[in-house]
Amino acid sequence: MPQLRTNRFMNACRHPYTEWQSTKAKRKHRKAHPDCACCGAKPTFFGKNSDVHHDIPVHVFPERACDPTNLTTLCRHCHFEIGHLENWKDWNIALNQTIKAMRIAIEDTAISGKDSIPRPTITMKTG
Repeated sequence: MPQLRTNRFMNACRHPYTEWQSTKAKRKHRKAHPDCACCGAKPTFFGKNSDVHHDIPVHVFPERACDPTNLTTLCRHCHFEIGHLENWKDWNIALNQTIKAMRIAIEDTAISGKDSIPRPTITMKTG
């Protein structure tokens, strides 16, 4: 984790204007969409449990860093598990489909009264 922080800091030093714009866009998105898009978790009083996730990472497509259609609010748990597939170096190509599947699973669980939510199977194609 310290290496990721160092990389982010170095990127901010190299591209201060882009980093500032991205932070501003994230703040604006979090204010407009405070709840987790996946599980519906509400932010805490200080807003510490909600993250704004780039659907397409900035290192892949920097031009979309501030694009509101490229941002999704996720709680910390969903950000790691769904947005990054339990590895901060990965990213979920099918994020929107995964979120829809999770929302349906949560609604079905609430209706049926089951205790656990079935986890969708996420497969990544490499090539």
